[in-house]
Amino acid sequence: MGVHGLYYDGRSPRSVPVTLAREGAALSVRGAGVCVDWPLHQVELDARLGDTRRALRFADGSQVHSDDNDGLDALLSERARAERWRVRLEGAWAAALLAVVVVFVGGWLFVAYVLPPLADRVAQRIPPAAETVLGEQVLGILDRAHFEPTQLPGPRRDELAAAFGQLQEAGARGMPLRLEFRRAGMPNAFAVPGGTVVMTDELVELAGDDDELMAVLAHEIGHQRHRHVLRGMLQDSAVLVLLATLTGDVASMTALTSGLPTFLMRAGFSREFEREADAHAFELLRASGRSPRAFARIMRRF
Repeated sequence: MGVHGLYYDGRSPRSVPVTLAREGAALSVRGAGVCVDWPLHQVELDARLGDTRRALRFADGSQVHSDDNDGLDALLSERARAERWRVRLEGAWAAALLAVVVVFVGGWLFVAYVLPPLADRVAQRIPPAAETVLGEQVLGILDRAHFEPTQLPGPRRDELAAAFGQLQEAGARGMPLRLEFRRAGMPNAFAVPGGTVVMTDELVELAGDDDELMAVLAHEIGHQRHRHVLRGMLQDSAVLVLLATLTGDVASMTALTSGLPTFLMRAGFSREFEREADAHAFELLRASGRSPRAFARIMRRF
């Protein structure tokens, strides 16, 4: 006994009652004025959704609609077996909940334990010259969008730059660093990829003395030393990390330029990065003859 349904030829809305039957590796469709046979691999069956009507679709655009879902599954038993598993899973709330938990836990494990070492690996593969170009582009964006030229007198800038140079000599380990001054409407200092540290006029005005300023700059040198800006952006850009790791295409990392300014302005470093920068800052301050207590004082002012 075959499966009953309505045949549509794909050219007119008229339907013809037909009977479907399996004949070896073919499906026969018989009705008034309808006599066709289709190889099974040329027949498409809609996915089962409860007991709603489904359609068999043929290569010439014709279709057969039937409410006999069990009969259709019996005709196409190979596909129905996989379909039954899918229907069971869709109706199993426990399985769906388990899938959500697995995805959530897997994502958390990836972000917490897999992504950081991947970001470190990619950061180490970015050439210093490319990082310098990236930093220049980022600083240009910040200058256009957020900063104004510094209003500090030239002698004061020279004085601070000289003290910054002493920090480098004390323990920056040959890193090519430079200090830039900007006016930004708020006290701040941050590291830009490529060795640039930016300090705002407002931070100079906030500090009680130069030891406090050097404490902040030593902290930013720590961020530079450990390449925290790049590593942080890479961790925030998991897709770029995966692509760069799998393909070795570090040139694509220039796409970070558009996101770096926002990352820098929000100061979104992890606690681990901040601890590393603090430890490096204390080391530099002691090596240059300055007290790490200056760092605590400027933090209290913030």
